[in-house]
Parts: sequence; C-alpha cells; structure tokens
Amino acid sequence: MTGQERTIDIESLYQDRARRVQKRNQRYLRLLFNDHFVVFLLLMAGAVILALQSLQRQNISAPAGWPAYTAILAVAWLILGLQFGSLVTYLQPADRLFLAAADRFLTGRYLEQAWLWSFALASLWQIGFVALAWPLLQMSGAGDWQTCLGILLVQVAFKLLDLTFASARLKPLQWRSFFSSRWWPLGFRLVFPGLFYGVNFFANQGLRLVLTALLVVVTVGVFGYWRFEQQRGSQAQTIDWHRALQMSRKHDQAIWHFYSLFAQVPSQGVMLKRRRAFDHLLAHFSFQKDPVRRLFWIKLLRGGDELSLAVRISIVGTLILLALPKQELYWFGGGMLLLIYLVNFQLLPVFGQSQSVLWSRLILPDKAEQSKRFRLVLAEISVTIVCLIFAIFVIIDSIAIALTVLLAGLLMVAILNWIWLPKALMKQSY
Repeated sequence: MTGQERTIDIESLYQDRARRVQKRNQRYLRLLFNDHFVVFLLLMAGAVILALQSLQRQNISAPAGWPAYTAILAVAWLILGLQFGSLVTYLQPADRLFLAAADRFLTGRYLEQAWLWSFALASLWQIGFVALAWPLLQMSGAGDWQTCLGILLVQVAFKLLDLTFASARLKPLQWRSFFSSRWWPLGFRLVFPGLFYGVNFFANQGLRLVLTALLVVVTVGVFGYWRFEQQRGSQAQTIDWHRALQMSRKHDQAIWHFYSLFAQVPSQGVMLKRRRAFDHLLAHFSFQKDPVRRLFWIKLLRGGDELSLAVRISIVGTLILLALPKQELYWFGGGMLLLIYLVNFQLLPVFGQSQSVLWSRLILPDKAEQSKRFRLVLAEISVTIVCLIFAIFVIIDSIAIALTVLLAGLLMVAILNWIWLPKALMKQSY
C-alpha cells in the first residue's frame, strides 16, 4: 500500500465509519419497526391526536398572567427535543493505539467531520420536534410560520452551542478548563433553554425578537471564538482519549438501549439476571410436577428481556387506553384486543429459543405438549395484565369501561390460546 493510499484511507476514516454505522442502524430499524410495532405506533399516534382534540374541546384556561397550558406543554416537548443529538465521533478503544501518531488529524479534520455530521443530525432532530410541536403551538396561538421559524432557530442555536462545547472538551487546550465542567451539557439542554422560553412567556413581541437576536449573536461569537482557538492551537493539540472514548461509549449505549426498548437486538450478549424478587413466584411452580412450565417461567424472568419488553408495551398501551375518549367503548375493546395480541407476539420467540436447548427437549420430547405448557404460561401472563388494567379502570374510571376492557382482554386470550398460538408455536423449529 502506498503512502498516498494510506492518506486517502485516513482522510475518509470518519465517512467510512459513519456509512457503516448507518447501514447497521437501517438493519436494526427494520427489525424494530416490524408490521406489529408499526400498528402499535399508529394506535399510539391516534391516541395522542384524540387527547389533543379532547384538550382543545375542554378549553382549559390558565390563571391570569400565566401562559396557556398548551404553550407549557410545547416548551416541555421542545426541551425534550434538545436531549437528542450529541457529538458522534465513532472513536473506538483500538484507535488509541493505532492512531496514536495522528493527533493532528484527529483534532483537526476528523473532529471537524464529526462536528458537521453531528450538527446535521441534531438539526434534523430539532426540525422534527418543532414540527410535532406545531399543534400545541397552534392551540396556544403561536402557530404562525414566523414564530415556528424563530423557535427552530433557537433550538438549532442551543444545539450548536452544545456540540461546540462538547467538541472543545475533547481537546486539552489551555482554556479547556472553561469547557470541562460537566454542567455545560445540562445548561445547554435544560437550564438555558428553560430560562429563555420562560422569559419569553412574559415578554412582548419586541423583547422576544431582541432575546432571539442576542442568542444568535452569542452563538455566532462562541462558535467563531472556538474556531479561532482551534486553528491557532492546531500545532499543539492532542485529543483527550479518556473523555473521547467515554463519550463514544455512552452514545453507543444509548443507541442499543433505544433498540432494546421494544425489540430484541441480535448479536448482542444476553445478560442473565437473578431477580431475587421473583424467587417467591418461582417457588409456586414445582419442578417435579411441571418442569417444562417452570423452565419457561425461568427463561422469561431471568433469561432475557422478552418479558421486560412485554411489560413496557403493556404500560404504554395502558396509557394509550387512558387517553382514549370515554364516549366510545369500542375504542377500549379494540385497543385491548391489540394490546394482548402484541404482548403474546413479543413473547412468542421464547418458545423457539427454548427449543434450541437440548435440556428442554430431553425433559419433554413431545413438542405438542411443550406448546401446551407454553400457551398456559402466556395465558397466565395475559390474564394478569388484563386483570391489572381492569383494576386500574375500576379505580379511576367507569365500571362500563372496566368491564369492556376485561371482556375484550379475556376474549383475546381465549382466541390466541385456542386458535392462533397452537399453529404459530408448531412452526417454531429447533
């Protein structure tokens, strides 16, 4: 390999890594957004729309001198959007050895590419959050395009400051102590935006324009100063490997955590957890009387994240049911049918995973009998979820809605246990 080829390779190092990560993300997103999860998201989006319409019909007025409740919700949503979009370096522990002699390249061209790519992604996040906040802004009387454009400018300005300070913290310059405080990310993502929007609540139109212009001037000034110091000290800069690798590791963990919220992430190690709180529950399942049933419960409670994913779906589904309009009972019946189906669909792979273990097949070679035991376990989980949701609606809502939820849930459990699950489980191979 020639020297020129090595230069070309290192110059395109960040683009190659970014391209490889994007391909990986596309593969996992296809896994996450399967047909069933898309239906779940559509149901959740419909519930949010219904909740917004109900809020608009109620016309809840805020106390005199205070901003509208919808404006406060919009600001909370916008501040949530500032939590998305961090500096993505794609640095790996091995780089500390193999790129030890390339500090000037890393602190120069490589971090510039990382900052530009991160800023582009962060800007897309802010555009999405501002667009989703538009209904709330419209309800609070601030939905005109000038206001939305100004809010987007403010969001992007705060993200630019956040990414600029994050990049500066990776370089041990003389003035890095000014940026090294761990409070800066909290300030640009929560404190400063909260203060800015809070002051704007009680300011007139002219003062809002002045504050926005001042924020833009400060942002441009800080960014220009950072670029000037970066160019002036480029000969003596080295990268702070400890901080850089820690930042890259936290970003990767956040990505994997997002994927694992509602889907199993392949090629990732499974952590076995003791979960002592469930020891009393497992004691009720005798290994001598029904070993297969006990093994399935152990697999669900300690062997993976399938049950945790089902619990998350149940929690989100319950919140959606609570947000539905109270007049139409069929919404609750249909929502409960879909929720129980999604829970069972999420737990279905556990049977195939258990079949791949030789010990499971030795205890009970008959696959039909194993299927019967697994259906019993799923029915126990489903009925427990139905009863808990029924109890919630009995306490905080009407008996009619609670009975609708109960009957629909039990009906779906019966349909799945007697019709769908026997066929689906028999298709699971060893």
